[in-house]
Amino acid sequence: MKCFLASVFVSLVVVAAMFVEWVSIVAVFGQEKATDGLAIPKGIHTKYGVTINSPKAFQGYTLVAPFTSKKSQLINMQGEIVRTWNAAGNPASCAYLLENGGLLRPCSLGLEAESFRGLSAVGGRIQEFNSSGERVWDFKFHNDKRIPHHDIVRMPNGNILMIVWDQKTSLEAIDAGRRPSSVGARLLSDSLIEIKPSGKTAGTIVWEWHLWDHLVQDYDKQKANYAKVGEHPELVDINFGEDVTGAYAAKKGGADKLRSIGYIASNAKKTGGPNADWTHFNGIDYNADLDQVLISVHNFSEFWVIDHSTTTAQAASHKGGKAGKGGDLLYRWGNPRAYGGGAKKDQMLFAQHNAHWIPKGLPGAGNILVFNNGTGRPEGAYSSVDEIAPPVDGQGQHTFMSGTPFGPERPSWSYCAPDKGGFYSSFISGAQRLPNGNTLICSGVNGVLFEVTPEKEIVWKYVNPGGPGRPGQVVPIHIQDMLELNNAQRKELEVLQANVTDKLTVILKMEQNKQMHEAKPGFGPDGFGSPPRTGEIISLFFQSRLKCDADQKKQLRELQMETDGKLATIFTQAQMKKTKDPSDGVASAGSAWGASIFRAYRYAPSHPGIAGKDMTPSKSSE
Repeated sequence: MKCFLASVFVSLVVVAAMFVEWVSIVAVFGQEKATDGLAIPKGIHTKYGVTINSPKAFQGYTLVAPFTSKKSQLINMQGEIVRTWNAAGNPASCAYLLENGGLLRPCSLGLEAESFRGLSAVGGRIQEFNSSGERVWDFKFHNDKRIPHHDIVRMPNGNILMIVWDQKTSLEAIDAGRRPSSVGARLLSDSLIEIKPSGKTAGTIVWEWHLWDHLVQDYDKQKANYAKVGEHPELVDINFGEDVTGAYAAKKGGADKLRSIGYIASNAKKTGGPNADWTHFNGIDYNADLDQVLISVHNFSEFWVIDHSTTTAQAASHKGGKAGKGGDLLYRWGNPRAYGGGAKKDQMLFAQHNAHWIPKGLPGAGNILVFNNGTGRPEGAYSSVDEIAPPVDGQGQHTFMSGTPFGPERPSWSYCAPDKGGFYSSFISGAQRLPNGNTLICSGVNGVLFEVTPEKEIVWKYVNPGGPGRPGQVVPIHIQDMLELNNAQRKELEVLQANVTDKLTVILKMEQNKQMHEAKPGFGPDGFGSPPRTGEIISLFFQSRLKCDADQKKQLRELQMETDGKLATIFTQAQMKKTKDPSDGVASAGSAWGASIFRAYRYAPSHPGIAGKDMTPSKSSE
């Protein structure tokens, strides 16, 4: 009798705690304005879709392309889906709305890119769709030595600029002055190519730029590119680079996290030896007025500007083009250590993404906006969005005083959460300046989009459906949606979930139940650990965290077997197959926030691809 009363008491305590959490969630998200408004609440009832929508927000339609989905969707200010495009694979890594109402999207080749397996945001394919969703261009570009990755940009002439990895052998790297101790089986050097589309599947390379043509090093005096690095900021030190993504993946559970959001392939394994992905370009932009290209260089914590007015031959040299410097760097900012121009204290960017010029006609036009991820900040990791005003002369050319770091000393505007870590995203992510002066921010890992005013007030917030993968939750709502369960199946799952919840309150101790319901967003401590599979009640990783004893583990195994058996009767054979396929997005229950997004863009109702079109919502994204 005492045991029965104790179990009833535990159940009541847990239910009460969950009710308090649910009430707190409603309170947080029910507010139009909050001090921070970014932190994801505790509990398994994460609110998806639009949670803040103030009249101060810039009205328009937001393009969302989750990492683990083949779909790109345009949503309205209420979070309702107004248009959907279905692609052949997951994005690599973002999507763009075209002026004709179509979509341009880099796409992952998957198993076709075997020689680049294990690297992040591998592409190799670009697809263009018209406004009706019909595929009008499907271009593949890859071989064993080269493959596009991360980002593309469409130029005014219709050509496509893309980032491409060039694979070098260890011997080639050492011959170029790379320290042998930092070379594995290969080294990846980035390049840019410009493609002129033709037909339905073809394209021609009309311009190229290769980083390998602009190296300097002070390690090996016998090599032709030997010089003092600090005297050549226009060149790139082949022995610099900090492999931020590699360090993240090396953390306990880090690679699992990268796989779970689709940033690296689900079957990825470590390849290429130490720091193979040397520079890791993760963003590209083009300025038609200046005929210049802007590149975000993740592992250098810098962005670079190069001249596009060159021929391919000039781009491989140090002369030619409007600036007269060939393919050398015209401007770089974020980390003076990379060119011997400063110390650690002078570093301003930390593993940044999405550096781009603010387009003309918008507040801050000509300045550079960047999502500063903040990994490795001396004062602690937190993200910010920074606006930089590069020093330029009357012709728009960058000015620089020899022997000093490239200016400016600091951003002209910056936004970070009041609690610093409120929207910390260790990788991916981006920002966009809107016509009313507000800034749309994509906290990519967390799948959270929000808009802030110049005065730093949050006026719109959207949590992308894609979680929660909380311990104790059998099949998250977003997975139920992806499986297209009918109402009868959903009701059966509700009964199953209630049964599982009741039994967990008995199997686990009071403190363990509390820990389970207060788990941080992510898969384990500090967001790491293996992602739970769909249908998995409490992963082995989390059982270890809860310090379950042998008897508890035995009871959890029995409960899992019982649950698996019940799921087999609820799901159809096709649905069961999806939950077991690691290449399918429903196999993993995902993160406890929203589904991760590389970047997102807001488009005005007056945009040519939207104006005059039927924007009737099809359904709520929630």
